[in-house]
Amino acid sequence: LTSKPGGKQIMQEYGKTKSLKDTTRRQMINILAAEMTETH
Repeated sequence: LTSKPGGKQIMQEYGKTKSLKDTTRRQMINILAAEMTETH
């Protein structure tokens, strides 16, 4: 997640607040889904 664009921002937000906003959560899901699609 941290190697993808936007991944570090997601990790920083989670580190500060121990939660994610809905928009950030959607962004994380999109990054993870794209990664799974690329690898499989």
